[in-house]
Amino acid sequence: MSDPVLAEAALFIARYEGFVDHMYLCPAGVQSFGYGSVLANHPELKFPITTEQGKVYLAKDLGVCLGTLDEHIQAPLNMNQTVALLSFIYNVGSGNFIKSTMHKLLDLLQYSAAADQFLRWINCKGRALPGLVNRRKAERALFLTPYQVPIT
Repeated sequence: MSDPVLAEAALFIARYEGFVDHMYLCPAGVQSFGYGSVLANHPELKFPITTEQGKVYLAKDLGVCLGTLDEHIQAPLNMNQTVALLSFIYNVGSGNFIKSTMHKLLDLLQYSAAADQFLRWINCKGRALPGLVNRRKAERALFLTPYQVPIT
């Protein structure tokens, strides 16, 4: 994964998804594998998979998420904002993001209000999940953190 934004997003997501070498049902009941990839998007897959294979599928899926951002967000985003949004889209899906209030607020350049929307996406099947609460807090904090360009 050569794109620094995608590499950072993969590291961020891996902390919250963990790795599973076989198919499992996520809390929403979706067949998943690896670092939270959706099995329906990769029907060719055979199990078990290695962590390296999981990273390859995560990278493919993040490419789709980045495409969603590129196509639907005109607002300027720094690296931290992009990583936070990639994690969010990876978790809730492109369709949910596109229809979200967060998306509308970003279109209006209301970054602070958009950041607060992360905290509204903590429920699964009608109940708050501690893992989602922690992830959304981390995504929001990252989104609000100014990006410091590394000195090379």
